[in-house]
Amino acid sequence: MKKSTLFSRAARYTLAASTALLMAGSAAGTANAQESSGSSSALKPLDFPAIAGSPVNDTTCQVKEGQSPVLFLHGTGADANHFKDAYQVLAAEGYCTFTVNYGGAPGRIAYGWADLDASAQQVAEAVDHVKDVTGAPKVTLVGHSQGGTLTKKYIQQLGGAGNVDRVVSLGATYRGTDVNGGILREVFDTWPAFWDTLVSPASFQQVRSQGVVKPQISELMEHPDAAPGIVYTAVYTPKDTTATSTFATDSPYGKNDTSVVHGGEPGYVVNVNADEACGYAPIGRAHDSLPWNPVTVQLIKWGVQRDISETTPQCGAAGGASSGSSSSSVR
Repeated sequence: MKKSTLFSRAARYTLAASTALLMAGSAAGTANAQESSGSSSALKPLDFPAIAGSPVNDTTCQVKEGQSPVLFLHGTGADANHFKDAYQVLAAEGYCTFTVNYGGAPGRIAYGWADLDASAQQVAEAVDHVKDVTGAPKVTLVGHSQGGTLTKKYIQQLGGAGNVDRVVSLGATYRGTDVNGGILREVFDTWPAFWDTLVSPASFQQVRSQGVVKPQISELMEHPDAAPGIVYTAVYTPKDTTATSTFATDSPYGKNDTSVVHGGEPGYVVNVNADEACGYAPIGRAHDSLPWNPVTVQLIKWGVQRDISETTPQCGAAGGASSGSSSSSVR
């Protein structure tokens, strides 16, 4: 092989490495290489943070009749602050809101780094906590990116369906992500042990190609997306370049197929294209701003409140429109 070819490949890997670190949060420290990615002992304790100026995690909150407490789940390399605006909006509607920092790894800033299955166990603990302090029989789960994927792991793999009345997901990675089909995916597949340690187990486990799917995602894909009786609202944006499945050429959702919910009863599942529904305009990266963008905050509210007969998204004043006619699909 020519030296120029070797250099070109090395340069590509170096560039991809930098991109991967940025995606996972450049401020994060490197996890201890001796820690097992699947070991719950490597996790930081579950954290229900108090957020200044926010009504979230108020254990004295009284759940109103006809409502369920809402538990928010952040994405990879994020934390509970990402949904701050949504807490305020739902609290104004009388909802008890809760959030948790899950998947923390020693030596890491922010959360959501840990093995997906270990983080799913923490989600189960968080649901139990919310039910205990409120006395509510069920909770509503709102999850961004990995947080959305963990709602399915909890419901379908950990038997949590009876504890959940509805799910709102934003840019979920239900079927993993090929990172917009770019070189980053190739590098994750080429040096698996390196990326599992340097970037994070959660990042590595979610990245896939058409033929190579990590067990944490492939096992999840064996389960239906929707559980009977649960109301699902799945929000996605075609502008997303992080949660993608570009190989899903036969899907009507195209590269957003990984973020939608397939199956389910009529009216119980609505997939929402935030761009078409409400004119979603990202604040920064399209994927990253889903939890706090004014448009998607209104879609969170709609997903939490909608009746199964309501399948046309309501954007509210923040969306600049009242509804979208071709922006959602009902299953």
